[in-house]
Amino acid sequence: MRSIGSVIDARLPTRIALAAGALVIWVATPLLAGAVHLSGSWIPSAVSATAGWFALVVLAVTVWEVVEILRKGPDILLAMHEPHNWSRWWVPPALLLAGILIGWWLFT
Repeated sequence: MRSIGSVIDARLPTRIALAAGALVIWVATPLLAGAVHLSGSWIPSAVSATAGWFALVVLAVTVWEVVEILRKGPDILLAMHEPHNWSRWWVPPALLLAGILIGWWLFT
């Protein structure tokens, strides 16, 4: 049985899209803020635009993978107890907490 990763390898294009979009956002936001004479900080706007870009890219990749699977793609292997297979179970909660704290710090 072939895995989804062997049929759909979107890691490199996804990383390039994420990095390029974030770079464009962080270069363009201060320029646009200066052009419209924004009196406040432009950093919260850049952070939220970057988060929106990441969500858009992840949504596009997910839709693409679902379409590929529906086109008679690879068989889907469901693993039981997936969280037990995580080598670092604490990473997702730590990232969520860090994101909340950074957002709180930037927006207050």
